Parts: sequence; C-alpha cells; structure tokens
Amino acid sequence: RITKLRKQIYEYRLERTKLHKDDKVLTSWNALMIVAYAKAYKTLRKEEYLTAAKKADHFIQEKLCQGDQLFVHFREDEAKGNGHIDDYAFYIWSLLELYEATFDMAYLERGIHFLNVMIAQFFDEKEGGFYLYAKDSEALIHRPKEIYDGAIPSGNSVAAYVLQKIAAFTGNIEILRKAEQQLTFIAGKIGNYPSAYCFSMMAILLMLYPTKELICVAENSPDIKELQDYLSKHYLPNVTVLLKTEENKARLEKIAEYTGSYESKDKKTTFYLCENN
Repeated sequence: RITKLRKQIYEYRLERTKLHKDDKVLTSWNALMIVAYAKAYKTLRKEEYLTAAKKADHFIQEKLCQGDQLFVHFREDEAKGNGHIDDYAFYIWSLLELYEATFDMAYLERGIHFLNVMIAQFFDEKEGGFYLYAKDSEALIHRPKEIYDGAIPSGNSVAAYVLQKIAAFTGNIEILRKAEQQLTFIAGKIGNYPSAYCFSMMAILLMLYPTKELICVAENSPDIKELQDYLSKHYLPNVTVLLKTEENKARLEKIAEYTGSYESKDKKTTFYLCENN
C-alpha cells in the first residue's frame, strides 16, 4: 500500500508545474560549511572531513575569488555579485579554522590578507562597525550595518570574532585596536536584548576573559601530531596556537614578528605559553 502511494505521488509530481530550483553556490554558506568540517576534523580526526573542507576552499579560490575580490555566488560557470561583509567575514573565519586544523601557513596568510581587504572596503573608521556593502560597490541611498544573529551569525559579529583571533595570532596592535572599536560598536547595540546576538556575545567573551597564546617550536612531525591529538581531546576556546618549524619560520615571523625570538631548547620541541602579551 505504501509503495503504491509513493508511486502515485511520484507520478503526480511529474505532471505538475515544474518548480524553480535555486542552485546557486554561495560563498558565505560554503565558508560556514568549511568551518563545520574543519571543526569536525579537529575533534574527530577523520580525514574525509578535512578533505571536504579543503575541496570547498579550493572551489572558492577558483570560482568565487578574483584577486582581492570575493563574489556572492556562482552559477552556470559564472561568479556574480560583489561580496558582502558576510562573504568576507565568514570566509576569513573558515581560513582560520583550516589553519588551526592543519597548521598550514597559507591559510593564515590568506585570512590576514582578506581581513585587510575587509577593513579597507567595509569598516566605518568613524563610528565603528562594518557596512553590508563595500565602498566600491554600487552607491545606494543607505549603507546598513547588520548585527542581528539569526539562523546564521551576522557579518559584524563574525568580523569582531576574526579580528580578535588574528590580533592574538599576530600580536598586531592596529588589528587589536580595530577589534576593540568593533566590540565597542557591538556592545552599544545589543545591551537591550543580548540573547538575539549570540555570536556577538562569543566575540565579547574573547575580550572579557584572558586569552593565552601557545607557540609550539616543533623539531619533528611526531611532536606536531601529538599536539594535534591533544588539541582534539581538549576544548580550549581561549587558547591561540601557532606552529613554528624550520620550514615556515620566515613566513611566520613576517605576520607574527614576536615569534622570531622563540627557539627550540636542546633541539627538542619547545612550547611557549603567553598571557597578556
């Protein structure tokens, strides 16, 4: 009886007016998917999750990115729409999660690059906050700043989060000042109804509670794997981890100058745990 009913439903669907299908590939939503897969890999250490995250990132690089420009969506072999604040903030977040999952410097470098683009194109230097549209987009009557965290977080709340994360990674004072300015803007908006701004509250927690920076100067691959295994078993949201190796130390010092003075002791993997700079 159930099989017959399913057949009737299927035949009816074949005859009814065809519905339009939204099959656009969105930068912002794919960035959120990368975040989820990277987090899943960090916790569960299943390679298929990391592979999915890397493939999605590769697609964004190849199809939805042109130099400094991110696009909103891709469909029928064409990318369209100048990226909004959500596209940039979410994509930067995904790159930071990929760095934390792999310790591949390329992800951190690209995250910092797009952070600088986001600040230049969207940030309100006078009042704080990020506009929805970039300054080189079509000039409209109004440039809104959206901060409400609904089914997905707002671009402004994620921007506040990644500003603080990158400030911790790099020790860059200018980025830290931007993070403080952004949090001041957010705090002035959410006081009457904090529960509607959940991701903003997460960003604020990073500022209110002391964070630590862990720099691992690694001498061999097994020690790196041991560090990754440890991090997969311990949830440390207020700890920022940087990996320094013989191969990446010059690149790392360019973006985090303070790491230049950290060296291994007695040719053994050495950890430096910093608090309050």
